[in-house]
Amino acid sequence: MTPIATGWTPVVVERIIDWAEDVKQFTLRHAGGTALPSAGPGSHVDVRLPDGQVRQYSLCDGPDRAPATCTIAVRRAQASRGGSQAMHALQPGASLELGPARNLFPLHEGPAPAVLVGAGIGITPLLSMVRHLRADGRAHRLYQFARSPARALLADDDDGGQLFCGLDRMQARAVLDDIVQQAPADARFYVCGPPGFMAEVQAAVAAQRPQAEVASERFEPAAAADPGPAFVVRLARRGLAVPVPAGRSILQALAGHGVQVPSACESGLCGTCLTGVLAGLPDHRDDYLSADEKAANTSICVCVSGSVTPELVLDL
Repeated sequence: MTPIATGWTPVVVERIIDWAEDVKQFTLRHAGGTALPSAGPGSHVDVRLPDGQVRQYSLCDGPDRAPATCTIAVRRAQASRGGSQAMHALQPGASLELGPARNLFPLHEGPAPAVLVGAGIGITPLLSMVRHLRADGRAHRLYQFARSPARALLADDDDGGQLFCGLDRMQARAVLDDIVQQAPADARFYVCGPPGFMAEVQAAVAAQRPQAEVASERFEPAAAADPGPAFVVRLARRGLAVPVPAGRSILQALAGHGVQVPSACESGLCGTCLTGVLAGLPDHRDDYLSADEKAANTSICVCVSGSVTPELVLDL
């Protein structure tokens, strides 16, 4: 999907509310008061903090959002690299920047019912979807899983959803089995949340509806794959060949040779380190590029991805 912006857009924190335990909702307004470009349900946006950190957050808005504003939600994570802590320290009036938004989790077109299943902060993109579905009069069901009512972003039956709290793995799987069984025959499933939870949803759907479509979005990087073999990256514009040892990232290898590539998440989520590929076959391990973009093999996230071929030529 086309990004909602090109480059960085200055915004101001207009409002902050406590949404749930350790979760704040931020309303951001274009610093110039002009309209922000639209983005479809399921989109996420890069946010650049005052200290230069870049993080990604899903947009929560429905189709009735004010043109100059957008809304995101941030859960404070004690084990984070500092982004969520910095967001929670902000006050209204703080200046931020929004980067291009992307939608790797789009809502389908057409009349098929949508079954949306989220856990924790993963409810945020689903909330945007529900608001669009409701505005269009399209059939949908929303299910939210949380550790406790205090950590739930929506109350039971809020926005048409059903809330389940404090379930252990076996209890959650039983509920998921029921959700799949009760879903309309032509339903499409959407899931977002921790990796383990998403795997349970996908397993429940596969067991009963092996042909059903399941769309998902992760907020955490996938488990690291086994390190691939060593290879060489050739920098076309510099005329430099850089060995990449097994178990090292291209980003690390380049830094070791004095070549600095802009980066932020270093986990394949944000796309800040996206680099052009001129020759060779990348081993894509990121969660940023779409399936079509990966198949094109014209760019690579050098923080996590490797090479299938012994040499990879980059546009650097």
